[in-house]
Amino acid sequence: MTSGAANATERDLSCFSVNDNNRQYATPADTCRELTEEFLLSLRGATRAAVTEAMGAEGAKTGSNARYLSNYGQGDGGSGVINFRFNEQGRADQIFGVIDKSMTETGFDFIWNAEHPNGCSDMPGTRLRHCSSDPRGAAQAAETMKRCTIDLAKYKMLRNGMKYEEVRDIVGCDGNEAFEDTLVKMIVYRWDGRDPSAMAAVTFINGQLSSKEQSGLGR
Repeated sequence: MTSGAANATERDLSCFSVNDNNRQYATPADTCRELTEEFLLSLRGATRAAVTEAMGAEGAKTGSNARYLSNYGQGDGGSGVINFRFNEQGRADQIFGVIDKSMTETGFDFIWNAEHPNGCSDMPGTRLRHCSSDPRGAAQAAETMKRCTIDLAKYKMLRNGMKYEEVRDIVGCDGNEAFEDTLVKMIVYRWDGRDPSAMAAVTFINGQLSSKEQSGLGR
């Protein structure tokens, strides 16, 4: 299996600093693509291949979904987390995520759903209804914007010797495999935080947690 570190050298990750843990444990979700409303709307109904080409990365795939973590501008606007859901025909029928306003301010919600084709957005200058102020947009946001992240409280609960299943239950979802060394039976999984610059990397050896490190979750 190709390691996440190897994958990091095969595409543009210039928005991640060389010493950044996000780059060291890069996953298929990582991209430097600027996330704008116009760009995301252009991918409505796009094939998975078209989304991959446009995003510059394969995305972290879970079933029919692909999730991307952009660090464009190193988290200071235009970055964020965006998710694509593909229907049985292999075309994007949902696009939803949070686009960063700045490194210190809450981001903008963006949601497009083929079942509610008008979608909603809190991005400046949007022609869509606002997710935060329109009741219909808020309801759609609550239903669609369900995603799993790790925070400092969950991170502190992780202890050496835990099995992967125990860690997964604490975080609330599966991690993204960032690296594997079959010779020493070592696997590194990564979980993203709420902010694009936040993450946790957890190393398992022989099926047990042996070490962990985090970036951007706090202290």
